[in-house]
Amino acid sequence: MFLAAGYKMSRKDSPAFRIAQVLGGHHGVFAPFKSREFSNPLGSLPALGRGKWEEQRQAIASLMHKLTGRPQPPAAISAAGGALACGLVILADWLASQEGFLLAQLQAGVPEDGDVNCLKAHLERSRVTAPSLLREAGLGRLRFAGGGFRDDFPFEPNDLQRSVSQRLPDLISVEPGLLLITAPMGEGKTEAALHAGRLMGEAAGMPGYFIGLPTMATSDQMLQRVDDFRGRRITGADSLTLLHGMAWLNTAYTADGQEAGVLTGDPMATRWLRGSKRGLLAKSNRQDLWIRFF
Repeated sequence: MFLAAGYKMSRKDSPAFRIAQVLGGHHGVFAPFKSREFSNPLGSLPALGRGKWEEQRQAIASLMHKLTGRPQPPAAISAAGGALACGLVILADWLASQEGFLLAQLQAGVPEDGDVNCLKAHLERSRVTAPSLLREAGLGRLRFAGGGFRDDFPFEPNDLQRSVSQRLPDLISVEPGLLLITAPMGEGKTEAALHAGRLMGEAAGMPGYFIGLPTMATSDQMLQRVDDFRGRRITGADSLTLLHGMAWLNTAYTADGQEAGVLTGDPMATRWLRGSKRGLLAKSNRQDLWIRFF
């Protein structure tokens, strides 16, 4: 199918090899380049199956190529580009595999075998549904209200905070950067970091926070402070997750009025974001490991 679509497995950085890596990475293995496996997959990996198995693979790949407009292969795919594509594929798979979404698609009508027009309609219906699927999952672009330190916090900045607020805007650019703040306890580093993270994230076009602390207890203590900050300053899509293993016992994190551990109705994060491996997709989160702003 690759050859029929214009792809050639000629070299390690060829688009065909990158796409093969993306397909493997989706299931957890980014295979190294081995010409025999990629040039003669059925001969190298008999478990793939011949006969009807191969016919079905070719038929599905050919149909998807046709439904998507028979796109031409890209001239090149970088390793970073392949990793990004793989992440998007995994995210799309997680979203579209939800039981509610699948049932709704089935109720809308199952495409008949071989009916290309019916399959096209099914594809378009899925595309129309995608934005609402993202919203329901708690995904979106984070936005902050503009302003200075005094807008971020309801008090006047101390010397450390004022220095960051006044000097940092002239130092940041569209490129990602790193700010290291060292000061004794009680000097307001958390507020300075939240303010700096907002400025740096907006400048780089990647607003959001990852706040890591050394223990679950300190993470729990930080939860309300960060939640107060986001409540004052966030204007766009937002989600907040507490990532340590005992988060379900934190009644400030679980839904108000709900029994601890019931993951419904929570104003901080959707149930989908509470699922395994998904917490890092939230726009603000806490975990007992380390601190990074991005």
